[in-house]
Amino acid sequence: MAVECSLYGATAETHDRITGGSDSFDTTLRNLRWMKEAGIHVVVKTVVMTMNVKELGLIRDLTTDLGVTFQPTFRIFTPADPQRFVSHLRVSSEDIQNSVLEKSYDPPLTDGEENREKEEFLCNAGRDSCCIGADGEVYPCTVLRVKCGNLREQSFQEIWQDSPRLKEWRSVTENDYPLCARCKWKRNCRFCPGMGFMEHGNPLIPSKELCRIVEALWS
Repeated sequence: MAVECSLYGATAETHDRITGGSDSFDTTLRNLRWMKEAGIHVVVKTVVMTMNVKELGLIRDLTTDLGVTFQPTFRIFTPADPQRFVSHLRVSSEDIQNSVLEKSYDPPLTDGEENREKEEFLCNAGRDSCCIGADGEVYPCTVLRVKCGNLREQSFQEIWQDSPRLKEWRSVTENDYPLCARCKWKRNCRFCPGMGFMEHGNPLIPSKELCRIVEALWS
């Protein structure tokens, strides 16, 4: 069990610019130190983007000094709102490669969730975890927004055990991704159906953005 906390920069200028809140950097560091002193397992997560990629190594050093676990990622999901754009925030393949070469980023075996078994291709969304929206809708995960039932109409147990959409999703295996099965980067890819869903509207179509990131990390 751990408390996960976002940190977007090694400086107040960068972090506060991304969060849009003044003093959010100092407040975050103060809370991180308090939790560490209280004996709480803390995981700091950083979404690496064009606005903070140059500070990646410094963020890593800062979390090391704080004594907390650091889990950065280059994944920036396609927004649900078609009027929003994130392409300007995504780090180029060259900068991703440079981050690895310069040792500011040490890629784990896979870029993503580290608590899953290495041989598993699909994530645990809808299998041992799920997402519940403020309106009571139950989804396999925060980005795989396939409606599986609503807590205002059914109990969680009924939805978890009997939802046709959950049963359908749980029947999906890596064999439903023939292109991925032949990919040479498969062992280094922590595949995310949610990225494909947000990108294509279909979780069975691999995300081109995730493919780009994995290739840049391991090529």
